[in-house]
Amino acid sequence: MTRETIITNLINQKPKTTKEKYIFLVGDNGSLYKQIMAAHYYAIQTEADQLTVYLDDHLNTESHIKDYIWVTCAGKAANDALNTFFEREAIPYKQGWLMVKQLGDTPTDEAVKTALEKFTAAEVTQVSDLPTYYDHKPHSMSQYINSVLFADIERMKAAGSRKTGFPVLDKLSNGLYAGLYVIAATSSLGKTTLALQVADNLAAAGHDILFFSLEQSRLELITKSFSRLLKQEKNESVSSLTLRTGADPDNLQDAAKLYKSKIGDHMNVIEGNFGCNIDFIKAYIKEYISKNESNPIVFVDYLQILQPSAEVKASTTRESIDQTVTALKRLSRDYGLTVFIISSVNRANYMQPIDFESLKESGGIEYTADVVWGLQLQCLDEEKFTKQNNLKEKRDRIKEAKAESPRQIKLVCLKNRYGISNFDCDFAYYPECDLYTQETEGFNKCYDSPYDNKKPRKRL
Repeated sequence: MTRETIITNLINQKPKTTKEKYIFLVGDNGSLYKQIMAAHYYAIQTEADQLTVYLDDHLNTESHIKDYIWVTCAGKAANDALNTFFEREAIPYKQGWLMVKQLGDTPTDEAVKTALEKFTAAEVTQVSDLPTYYDHKPHSMSQYINSVLFADIERMKAAGSRKTGFPVLDKLSNGLYAGLYVIAATSSLGKTTLALQVADNLAAAGHDILFFSLEQSRLELITKSFSRLLKQEKNESVSSLTLRTGADPDNLQDAAKLYKSKIGDHMNVIEGNFGCNIDFIKAYIKEYISKNESNPIVFVDYLQILQPSAEVKASTTRESIDQTVTALKRLSRDYGLTVFIISSVNRANYMQPIDFESLKESGGIEYTADVVWGLQLQCLDEEKFTKQNNLKEKRDRIKEAKAESPRQIKLVCLKNRYGISNFDCDFAYYPECDLYTQETEGFNKCYDSPYDNKKPRKRL
């Protein structure tokens, strides 16, 4: 993208995020340019006088350029000329985070590096809440109504059209909005499978997906999707392991074609590792939005192995998880994203119906997340699990329930800021083909394909 294209885009579109307000005019200081780019902010490398001429030719009353805060780090003479231009056009700016005044006209690289580190270590809210040089009431609600309110409402309206592909869940949850969603469950209940199926359904509906898989490979995930598609579209029961090992090449080819035609263009699976941290995820999302001009729906699998920011100095696992949850919530808010995070639960709660006590290792989930869904075996609602003793009987019943096909799973909504605050709904989970199905309300039929939910299919 050329420099002129970047500037034209800035003139003609509103910022999508808080950090997009910080656009850096660097002049010809290549070293400073690289440092700013490394800090994951927008940087434009051009001469101040060239930019002034360009803006004079292109600026108009319909421009959105006043929604940005421009940072000037050029030489003093050019700086003064550009600032005069900004003042004339009533364009807000910050002088290089006051670098020009604090560091002088030609700051050393070391001084700039120190200033950058101090700035980037600040909380997003601390940065965005700083008033501009002329703004005496930066948080006036009248200003919010005039400049932001209706854009925020339009974003909420657009987000509410997103659906999981499960009719009952969609009706009860009232759509998927920008915010932090948590899917929590014990092992082997299929929380990754459910999240992946929701992601595939959203991709099939035309939404871009970023699925950060910190534990499973792309091969594992895509063959899960292949197995599900074969069952949904061809009623073929082929396990993901069979497909992964190439033992059924004909069905593998068919599944690949189905996947590419329905899902592939919008699904992105990013393999992480046990050292992947929130900084990598934030940088990847920012770059994706910048290059694709699309706000993706984000999935992170899973919370307990996602590392916090490199700057975080947490003394306990709980503190580390809480800080990661807070960072994901901030990410959803700053970029207007729907973010799903998968979480495990305490082993001590494996034989109890799921609740917030199951998530006590991370108190931040209860208070920070917008929506919390817990998965449990339906059998946990049986009377025997309300009693304190009979551990062997409980274990045997859980083993029996896990051996069933389909497994009878209940989704319990523990928190929902966008609709009914507490509800539950039932699923049938077929682990042999990585498929979740759900009965529709009022009908004893199952719409087990998100791609054609007008025509009921036979119950599996």
